[in-house]
Amino acid sequence: MQIALTYAALNDMEIMAADIENAYLEAPTTERYWTIAGPEWGSRKGAKMLVVRALYGMKSAGRDFRNHLRDCMRTLGYESCPDDQDVWMRETKSLDGVMCWKDI
Repeated sequence: MQIALTYAALNDMEIMAADIENAYLEAPTTERYWTIAGPEWGSRKGAKMLVVRALYGMKSAGRDFRNHLRDCMRTLGYESCPDDQDVWMRETKSLDGVMCWKDI
């Protein structure tokens, strides 16, 4: 990541960076988890509930989130850098019309 940021700064490239909070809560889970509703569910107490979003602590939560992020970024036209999969780029034209990669 540091190399990509240094390279972008040396070449006057625009950089966008983000930190995703509560990331796992956005990703659909690929595993089937069931739970019994507790007293906080009021009239639904004791009901069986299916967990549909990845939660911290699930074995597959990290993988599910990474797959969800990958799908979202590809939909926006970004590709993952082969050397660092946490660096996402898309091809764009610079101000002088030259094709280059834009990092996020």
